Amino acid sequence: MFNNALHQDMEIFLRRYGNSTVAVLPPAVLKEFRLSAGQAMTLTAGDGKIVLARKSKVTLADLIAQCDLSAPPPADLDLWNNARPMGNEVP
Repeated sequence: MFNNALHQDMEIFLRRYGNSTVAVLPPAVLKEFRLSAGQAMTLTAGDGKIVLARKSKVTLADLIAQCDLSAPPPADLDLWNNARPMGNEVP
């Protein structure tokens, strides 16, 4: 699947685009990684490197997996659950 030419260092250029600076990716890179203009990406920078990665979609299951189900409920939740209706709420 991977093109060997893409595994070598490539020189790209930064260009001005209005008030922004953009990195121009060669068509072969876009095709290989199935990327297109407007695609959401994440940028990580550190140790003198910039890494672009496809932004992953977060699912409800992913969020629930991060929860500590044995944690006590927030202190203000009891107040909310026991509050009397203040308007036209259905009891």
